[in-house]
Amino acid sequence: MSASDKSMDMIDTYLGVVAAQLPKDKAEDIVAELRDEILARKEDREEALGRELHEAELEVLLREVGHPLVVAARYSDRPQGLIGPELYPWWMFAARLGVIALALLALARLILSVLFGGEELGRALGHAVSGFMNGAISVAGVLAIAGWVIERQPKKPEFLTDWKVRDLGLFAWAGTMERSGLDFLRGNVVSRNKAKGTPVADRSDFSPVAGAATSAVFTLIVLLWWIGALGGVRIDPLRLLDGYDLGAALREVHRAIYWPVAAVLAARVVFDGLRVVTGSPVKLTAAGDLVFALANMGILAWIWTASPLSELIRVGSANDFWQQMLSRDSWAMNPVPTLLMGIVVFGFICEAVRAVQSLASLVLDRKIGRNH
Repeated sequence: MSASDKSMDMIDTYLGVVAAQLPKDKAEDIVAELRDEILARKEDREEALGRELHEAELEVLLREVGHPLVVAARYSDRPQGLIGPELYPWWMFAARLGVIALALLALARLILSVLFGGEELGRALGHAVSGFMNGAISVAGVLAIAGWVIERQPKKPEFLTDWKVRDLGLFAWAGTMERSGLDFLRGNVVSRNKAKGTPVADRSDFSPVAGAATSAVFTLIVLLWWIGALGGVRIDPLRLLDGYDLGAALREVHRAIYWPVAAVLAARVVFDGLRVVTGSPVKLTAAGDLVFALANMGILAWIWTASPLSELIRVGSANDFWQQMLSRDSWAMNPVPTLLMGIVVFGFICEAVRAVQSLASLVLDRKIGRNH
């Protein structure tokens, strides 16, 4: 094979790789354009040298044109990054919210493990840090997949272009939270925002869309923790003063409601995402909140009446409940049952109020109560 034939064979191989990366309807024209460019460069180089290019010299020329994958990407209509520059700030913001949620979850896990799980502080701290790190990796991965999907949609979501000033309270609140946390870690008890007189954002400033976005991120964190992606729900053996095995009861409760709770959390994430995309209309929000409030009430009612915890926390009347809640002896002798009783009862009351508010919003077609 002559040197000229070898050169053309190398060029054809190069162009064949480029063509394999291109859409069929565009490949022929693009390859023809590249062939003309490469041959023109080759002729100029050979004219300057007064001879044909050697194989190594042609390799250098083709490297100057670019790797076939890179060259083909220049002609692609698809996004060239996992997350583009327009979406990246949103991805980073969601990641920061996720980190805040993970930090709160890790702190709660640490406190509960030490106070109620009988775990040593050092070991509990190690578990909390490990769960936080695993969670951060999982959240970053989930958000990256979401960003990849959004980048490749023919029409960008409205929240990227059709944002409103009333939706900006979420971003100010999150920035305030982050700065306050950093100030605390640096040893500054008083927030620098307050010291400088900067307005501090409050969650009440959230619009329905911003509230839905926040709810989606935080609920996703809880869902990942519940299904074990962030280290799982760890319940150690714990016997109370009367010999009751609280750890065993909690494990049975967890097994019994694992799938119902996972389904409710997953549905909540999808629902909040739908609210973000649709602008969170009143009737849609009210209908969803009503369904979720009733589902939560059902789970709490089961815990009170039929779960393994029922014999520990259930009392016969409202009068008995208030007597135990307001009794110092109850908190001194049976703090865990009293605390669990209060969580279940007050949780049920809150969900009932939310159900009533949601039903009123659905009927009246206007928001009643807080955004969710």
